[in-house]
Amino acid sequence: MADVPVTTLGLILLTASLVAMLTRRFHFPYSIGLVAAGYGLGFLPQIVQVVKSPAIMTP
Repeated sequence: MADVPVTTLGLILLTASLVAMLTRRFHFPYSIGLVAAGYGLGFLPQIVQVVKSPAIMTP
């Protein structure tokens, strides 16, 4: 947790807050809003970079 910058935590909190407001306004379940937000963020690889370890991928 110490390696995560404060700005990254702020962006995560902002995203979660926006999803909560939008799902409440449009009467969708919160979990559907989170899935849609994650799916949308998946198309922005330059913003969110996930390092995938081969040890995680092997069964």
